[in-house]
Amino acid sequence: MIKPIGHDKALETLEKIAINKKIPHSFIFSGIEGIGKKLSALYFAKLLNCESEETIPCNICSSCKKIEKNIHPDIFILDTEKKQITIEMVREVISFSQTNPFEGKYKVAIVNDAHKLNQFASNALLKTIEEPYSSTIFILITHSLNRLLPTIQSRCIKINFSPLNKEKLIDVLLQMGYEREKIDEIIELTDGSVLQAINLLDEEVFNDITTMKNFINYIQTKNFFEIANFCEEITKKNGEELLLAILTKHFYFQIHSNANDTPFEMLNKYQKTINFHKNLRYNVNKAFLLETLLLTLQK
Repeated sequence: MIKPIGHDKALETLEKIAINKKIPHSFIFSGIEGIGKKLSALYFAKLLNCESEETIPCNICSSCKKIEKNIHPDIFILDTEKKQITIEMVREVISFSQTNPFEGKYKVAIVNDAHKLNQFASNALLKTIEEPYSSTIFILITHSLNRLLPTIQSRCIKINFSPLNKEKLIDVLLQMGYEREKIDEIIELTDGSVLQAINLLDEEVFNDITTMKNFINYIQTKNFFEIANFCEEITKKNGEELLLAILTKHFYFQIHSNANDTPFEMLNKYQKTINFHKNLRYNVNKAFLLETLLLTLQK
């Protein structure tokens, strides 16, 4: 595991905390999905338990290697696909946290998607955080901070992780082996999220993006039936959110370029797209809503 890219300020804070030796017992890592919060939590776990005297993980000692392979006995990750984190799941974390480290200096309990804690789980975890075992560190990871109990928030050190800027995100994706040409096609739709970028670079989704962009570019030449069929196909694939994101970016860049339309006309289309996006969640007939929008944008 290399040092996570694009979070210099957050990681510098964690490195200073680790050097200090007076480690707070609980942290919240917050920020949008898919930007490296969990990777940063593991990086911090390495920082705390690395056997070298360096100020950053050496990545060659036994502790670093075990964390890398996810087999370190002093690192516990609660990660579930279920809609809620239940008290039974939290009891595993609590049980893990209440004994001395087996090998390292600290035990590190990582709760991913901590906003999914239900009320009973939250209360149980809160009590443990209030009276922590001396050598246990809790890291709660969330992309929805306001859903965590205020009492939990007040007892944790908050570390915010910002979306990756375009250059850093491109670097990450290139390191992962994606083609630069494809990255350039989706980069403006990612909101600075590696996870979002990976989803958009999926072959089927990428092909859908290409189809949508081509349709939008030639929308003035399309008749009613072509637009209706296009919208029907989009909604069958649940692609309406993606289409509206593409439209929003399309008009945003048109406003800031030397387009044929006046800035006012483009601004009007941009605002209409945003308004339609807001109404989408309340409309059952999404195909009809998209159809109405695209016909409006032709004018």
